[in-house]
Amino acid sequence: MGFHWPYRYRADYELREWGTLALRLREQPTALFWPVLGARRSGKTWALEALAAALAGDGEYIDLRGEQSIEDVEIPDAPILLLDEPGKHLFRRADPSEVRRHGQVPDAAAIERFLQWCRQCKKAGRIVTLALTPAEWVAVLDVGRERGFVDPARVEDDRLGPLNLLTHPKIQASPAASGLLGQLAESWRRNPYLLTQVLTFALETPGQHAEVPLSANRLAELQRSVIADLGTAGKDYLYYVLHEGLTHPQRQCLLAVAQGQPTIDKAHATLLIKVGLLAERPGPNPTPRYEIADPVLAAHLPPPVRIHHVSDLHFGAKSARRVDGKDHGPIGKKLAHAAGDGAVRDDYLDWLATLAPHARPHLLVVSGDIAEWGQADELAQGRAWLEQVAALLAEHAGLAGRPRVLLVPGNHDVDWNATKGTAGDRTRHLPFARAFAATDWPFPHLEDSPATRELAHVHYPEARLEFVLLGSSEYGGEGDPVLTELVEVLRKTAETHGNLDLDDKAQGVGRRYGRLDPGLVHAADIQRLRTHPWAEPVRIAVLHHPLSAMPAAATEISAYAGLVNAGRLKGALAECEFCLVLHGHAHTESIGFERWSSQTKGPGMLIASAATLGSRELQERHGFNEILVIREGPDYEVRVVAWERKAQTFVAGAGESIRVSEDDE
Repeated sequence: MGFHWPYRYRADYELREWGTLALRLREQPTALFWPVLGARRSGKTWALEALAAALAGDGEYIDLRGEQSIEDVEIPDAPILLLDEPGKHLFRRADPSEVRRHGQVPDAAAIERFLQWCRQCKKAGRIVTLALTPAEWVAVLDVGRERGFVDPARVEDDRLGPLNLLTHPKIQASPAASGLLGQLAESWRRNPYLLTQVLTFALETPGQHAEVPLSANRLAELQRSVIADLGTAGKDYLYYVLHEGLTHPQRQCLLAVAQGQPTIDKAHATLLIKVGLLAERPGPNPTPRYEIADPVLAAHLPPPVRIHHVSDLHFGAKSARRVDGKDHGPIGKKLAHAAGDGAVRDDYLDWLATLAPHARPHLLVVSGDIAEWGQADELAQGRAWLEQVAALLAEHAGLAGRPRVLLVPGNHDVDWNATKGTAGDRTRHLPFARAFAATDWPFPHLEDSPATRELAHVHYPEARLEFVLLGSSEYGGEGDPVLTELVEVLRKTAETHGNLDLDDKAQGVGRRYGRLDPGLVHAADIQRLRTHPWAEPVRIAVLHHPLSAMPAAATEISAYAGLVNAGRLKGALAECEFCLVLHGHAHTESIGFERWSSQTKGPGMLIASAATLGSRELQERHGFNEILVIREGPDYEVRVVAWERKAQTFVAGAGESIRVSEDDE
């Protein structure tokens, strides 16, 4: 069952054929040097040693890591010099933290000295072959062209291409290795380092001893384990390949591909394809054009999770219309229909359908007020509309098999007829719960007792993302029962006669004469929030009511629509290191950063309010928020952008972002 692969070159373990390249080197290349390009951890050292063997005494392998200065290296007698690890003589010395932040910094003077040495070798009749990473290649080419050492038109290059699959039988040291080899995707087989790492991990790690063939789940688990192992301090694959082996622009090109950006620098992409880090997607006119070809980088640079945050849809009599039809007669209605009348929120649905799949959201978050009066028919209409949106969501591997629509109720989703003046009456929340019971969409179950209900927690471990859904409309619709009935009579009269002014007056009566409609997250839910074992670096809270600008010194009870215990909730979110809070209720977009105190570990959090997507009140600007969760190894950027409806389409506006890291855990 065991498996062993030598650290240095051995001919009986060779997986490539080097005779063709050896022949080309013997043909005396005319340029100053012959580059063999490869990413870090792609087998460049092995390749040079293999070439030395294939050249049968005419080639000499030279490891430059041990040389203090290139001028100290005596020109060997062998006609072909195979130089490995030249980076020490090309870049300014920097510790890994600096390289992670800024990339490798070329040392022009050192590069000139290095190329001068190569010129001396050339004059002595030697052929210089350099194994170069993309960062080293660009540094040498740029300085060499500027200082007159290199003519790019004359520089030929070779690369470490994919393994020849016909030679794979050489790696089959056991039946288990043979079987596992046949199950691995090409992205794992093309790189000898990755191939031997996965076989070693599977067949040599205690507790693994893979029995082949593996199930799909077991194979995926094995690959995840290898990726995690390659991220450990002893191997740090991501650092060497992504940071030390690439320039900052090359790394940005990889990130742009991972994020699905429409414009990619072609020169960088071509080089990254050459070294096996990128690949062109097959098929005519694919969109996007490129994909990450290295499975470890693909795991650490996955496509962003795209979330749309919509709020205040207000299905019911007060929905915003596309056409301002002031004439309610038959001719006016006919003209409004011909002008494309309909609900404003349907513009979002139509716009979403026009997006390419890679630009569509993967998750939909709804922060309340789906209905106008919390009635069953309004909530049913809202659910039907949300089902249409759900059908347009794009797939994302990190969310597979888990809920794609997340809900919290708003104060208008409470059945105000059911309150009857009884504080804490659960029946007011039953219409909302019944409307969405048949879906797999999570929401806080306010119809259950605060003492016994579970925290509405949604976990996406593959995406390193989790949500808490908070029911801030716990006591929505509190008030005197006589006034409650009066408001309902006025509302039904307004609905019967289509009188929107009377509908406004109905709500005005409730607000003015003793009706309380507070936002409040129950203390029991806040305690559950505090004690929950939060596992992921990206934590997002959703509620309907906005948090206050500053934590309140005490809980205040008054006849207004804010969150009466915002300070306590905000303290709990800070304690649990949430990076983003999404809410609605205010009917306007707002994105702000709240910095924590020095006693709190996290960097702070963004608080984002979504504009209404359905209400006609206050002449609101309609829109939604888009959230991108962008991963780069252990680091995550959470970016929030407000989108505004303009001319029946949507335009991106202001945005803010926050960064979190697994290292902060």
